[in-house]
Amino acid sequence: MLDMVDISGRDDGNRLVVEIDPKEPVALAELSESFAALDRLYARNYGGESGDARLYVTKLTSGSVIAELAPYAVIMGGLALMDAAVIVADFTKRLNNGFRAFAGLEPPGSTMPAPADAEDLRALAAPMLGKNGSRLGLKSVRIHKSHRDVTAEYEFFEPELNRAALNIDRYVTQPTADLVQEQPRYEPFERKLLLVAQASRAPGKQRGRTGDRGSIPDISDEQLPLYFGKSVNDVKAQMVRSSVNPLAEHAFIVSGYVESAAGVPKNYIITELHDIVAAA
Repeated sequence: MLDMVDISGRDDGNRLVVEIDPKEPVALAELSESFAALDRLYARNYGGESGDARLYVTKLTSGSVIAELAPYAVIMGGLALMDAAVIVADFTKRLNNGFRAFAGLEPPGSTMPAPADAEDLRALAAPMLGKNGSRLGLKSVRIHKSHRDVTAEYEFFEPELNRAALNIDRYVTQPTADLVQEQPRYEPFERKLLLVAQASRAPGKQRGRTGDRGSIPDISDEQLPLYFGKSVNDVKAQMVRSSVNPLAEHAFIVSGYVESAAGVPKNYIITELHDIVAAA
């Protein structure tokens, strides 16, 4: 798994440069799983029957996590840098196309990755999900002794990664044809007034059946199911856990996503609570 390799004598070759910028501290286990998912994606698609071809870290940069990765093969107990010009470019493009397909940036009917690849794409993006302003950068880079050529560069920001993650969750639990046919859309909204019609004191759900319902008049007057994105701050707990019932007397200024199908809002995913105001 993404071992560090001493290639001090080799300053050329092709690299995949991955920049993980969560805009806040991230758990080491979550970061490790993100890179492990990247390694699984590579081994599954480029490792061949033997599975000997792996990704290795050749350079790490501080600040946001920037890892320079190269494909190596295990040969006679040692390592050899593969002739990776085509491999690195194709793998970078594969990652880009996978995220674009699930983020709704490609037209309906686009080819979806295999379910195992989809789950690893979600794990790769996990450190950035639900973190305002976070970003995932992917570059295919050709390194020469005197300079570097960026042959392909892709960027995905938190709203796109969140949409991709939500679609991946749906994709791995239902047939591909259903997902392609329905093509639900997740549109972000910022600082909208939420009127909660009903909510239990149980933890908020991310998906599945829920009795929590509310309306956002700026989007729809219908009372729709409410889901709550996973974050450090338990948004639903801030809204309903009190010695009195705050829902009858208060409204909430929130940000999140509205899921729509065929242009009709179906539910809300609340990711951030900004303020509590007196209901009119």
